[in-house]
Amino acid sequence: MSEEARLPSPDGRMVPEAFNTRGGRRPRVRPMIRAVVFDLDGTLIHFDIDYVALKEEVLRALGRLGIPTSSLSPDDTLTTILDKVERYIKVSGLGEDFMRKVWAEVFRVAEDFEAASLDKAKPMPGAAEVLAALKERGLKIGLLTLNSSAVAINVLERFGLKRFFDAMVARDFVREAKPNPSHLSSVLEELEVKPSETMVVGDTIFDIRCAKRLGAVAVGITTGCSSREELEAAGADFIVNSLSELLPLVSRLKGDQAG
Repeated sequence: MSEEARLPSPDGRMVPEAFNTRGGRRPRVRPMIRAVVFDLDGTLIHFDIDYVALKEEVLRALGRLGIPTSSLSPDDTLTTILDKVERYIKVSGLGEDFMRKVWAEVFRVAEDFEAASLDKAKPMPGAAEVLAALKERGLKIGLLTLNSSAVAINVLERFGLKRFFDAMVARDFVREAKPNPSHLSSVLEELEVKPSETMVVGDTIFDIRCAKRLGAVAVGITTGCSSREELEAAGADFIVNSLSELLPLVSRLKGDQAG
């Protein structure tokens, strides 16, 4: 199982890497964390979206594209639905172009629901305080989001959070969005940090997979779409229940002696 957000005190400027104990492997030494990359929806911002209606509309869109939906249900989480669709496309050999077509249609549906929810969106508890504390500790901050750039900038500016970010890469800024690791690579290039120096925080299995594929520290947060069990199964190094739990974890991975 993934470790909770607790680590032994750091030894000097290096700390043992968090690892999944099921493999029984010895922990490796990990460089200090220099950057934290956040997901948006479900991690920093709560969008008041009717997810049942969204999932029903996504299923209709998938059906129009010829994807069998008999094994998909609005009772599943959205990430579970999309994960099953991605596996179906790969097993069926439908190719990357079809995959991109499907994602584009899903994003089109999602954007309509995002736009309708903007007026009721609100920051997650502690978002501004945690971002400010990370900046005070000298960390770079990035945004890795499947939201559109228009939606992301709208909510971040409205709540005074945009000023904390050194890099922001929305889905419409890249050819292939997460879980494709190239999306995260784009953020890290702007931040000028290595994956091993980066913590990725997100509420979905796609955030976790994206981080793991590049070798970043993957932190799942249970405030959004994916359950603790789903985040663990995706390979999260740590699980937190709130943004405030990040600060002591970051302090230890960063090599601070306090906090």
